[in-house]
Amino acid sequence: MRASDPCASNLFERLSHYSPSEGDKRQKEPLEDFMTEALAYFLRTSEKFREGFVRAVLKRRNLKVEPEGIATQQTEHGHDGRADLILRAADEHNIGIEVKRSRHTEFQDRQPRKGSQLQRMKDGFGENAYLLAPRCVLYLKEAELKTTGVTRASWEDVHGLADRLSKDPRDPQRDLFKQFADFLKLRGLSKIPIRHHPMKIKSMTEAARLLDDWAEVLRKLKAHLKFPDNARIVWDTPDEKHRASFLGIYGKGDSPYAGFRIDEDGRVQCHYEQKDPGGKWDGRTEPYPENLEREMDEELLHIFQKLQDRVRGTWAKKKRGQRQRSCGKQSKS
Repeated sequence: MRASDPCASNLFERLSHYSPSEGDKRQKEPLEDFMTEALAYFLRTSEKFREGFVRAVLKRRNLKVEPEGIATQQTEHGHDGRADLILRAADEHNIGIEVKRSRHTEFQDRQPRKGSQLQRMKDGFGENAYLLAPRCVLYLKEAELKTTGVTRASWEDVHGLADRLSKDPRDPQRDLFKQFADFLKLRGLSKIPIRHHPMKIKSMTEAARLLDDWAEVLRKLKAHLKFPDNARIVWDTPDEKHRASFLGIYGKGDSPYAGFRIDEDGRVQCHYEQKDPGGKWDGRTEPYPENLEREMDEELLHIFQKLQDRVRGTWAKKKRGQRQRSCGKQSKS
């Protein structure tokens, strides 16, 4: 939607534009575009949100963006890199923002010869090119972000801004901000301040708070690891097979499992398992992180992503081995 569109300040009209129009050959991700249009609506209609977004999300100062300067799905300087969101400022170059909601939404590469999508964003917007994504995605893209010079911005900071404004009794949009903050949290796009380390618990109160924080991490994992909608958080006590307790999330049938394993000696491990194509359960574990320098929820998400990738990587190796053996038998025959 263009910034000059007469309906640009209507939330529902903006959201009606997130699906591909007739003849649009771009591979669009509906929920991602839905979130982009909702973000554009708040940027356009709330001065507090607009100023907070520039400071808290983009980490910029002395940048004035007028409400009429918000556009979505537009190109810049004739480059192929289409920006999901553009902030137009009178005294600065335009800011282009590529929006991603999870690591499972692929970066479109419509013209590979012109370089990656992030590189095209950099070509079009220079120092004002941004990638807005969950922090775990920004972590995975860290090397490419450094190579291309595209600046990172996180959905977790957007959630924090909306949550803060929802608590202002004088803000006329506080109810909408609360709905938006809740919407982002349900999709795993909020920060989780893990308050205690399992090996440093000093009271039952601290232990209860840690379990609450772990439950929030598991809800976030549900979105980032694409667990089924019926996945639930379950506490499993020790049995004959496992001499350990588990707090994890899984669904019905062959749903994958992710959770925290608490051994009898007090050790804590991150655990992931899933059935392989042959119907056998395949699992991996990783020690609970000791390093508290990085924000812990981001570290835990990264660990579970690695565990999932390792399990699925094993499947790929098995398939390659089966194909090679099959080809060997055919050549002998």
